[in-house]
Amino acid sequence: VFTVRGPESIRALVPWRDNLAVVLHRRPEAMELMAGRTEDEARAREELVLLTYDGVPTNALHPEDERKYEVSYWREWFRTYAVVAEDDLVVVSSLYPIYRYGPRAELEGTFGSSSASFRQPSRPEPGEFINAYARNLEWRASFTTIVGIHVVADSLVVVVLEDRNAAEPAVAEKSYRADVFDAHSGDVVARDMGLEGPVLHSDTLLYVAWRPTQDGWHIGLFDFEKSR
Repeated sequence: VFTVRGPESIRALVPWRDNLAVVLHRRPEAMELMAGRTEDEARAREELVLLTYDGVPTNALHPEDERKYEVSYWREWFRTYAVVAEDDLVVVSSLYPIYRYGPRAELEGTFGSSSASFRQPSRPEPGEFINAYARNLEWRASFTTIVGIHVVADSLVVVVLEDRNAAEPAVAEKSYRADVFDAHSGDVVARDMGLEGPVLHSDTLLYVAWRPTQDGWHIGLFDFEKSR
């Protein structure tokens, strides 16, 4: 048992080589400003820390994505996700690209990009949401975001996309799809493959949860090799 110190909580933990790669959940920058940090200090921060199995920090990597500050309200959906692909650590935030880190936590390059169906939220006009609560909710529920990254059969990197669809104001229906990349080359294998729901786990298959009726949740096994 050990402590990860600092103004963070832990969102995920990935065993990688001789390290534990810890995905941090940052406090809102406004809270850190109140704690005495400057604006630059609050924003220019890494999203992952490497620990030994005894809890000793050895490195920090993957700077916070500044794009989360470009659109009002966008930052609350911004997340960082990490998974091991072959011997590398691949990391993605709520927007492409995917970052590949090598054995010494050095950035080896990026791959992947958004398809035409990826709907990044637009910037609201100043004051647009004052006294317009329904419009606010509709805007918040009408875009695409990345909600996970997985490796299947040690050969495919699967990026899970969540589409927030607001046909009616204040009502958000979520749908899921996947972009698939070759784990070695980063080349696109498939785009916009439909999923019944969020992804729970991956190994040789993808484990997907969905609720087709009110009777309970179902778990489906998705085989990309057979689907291609």
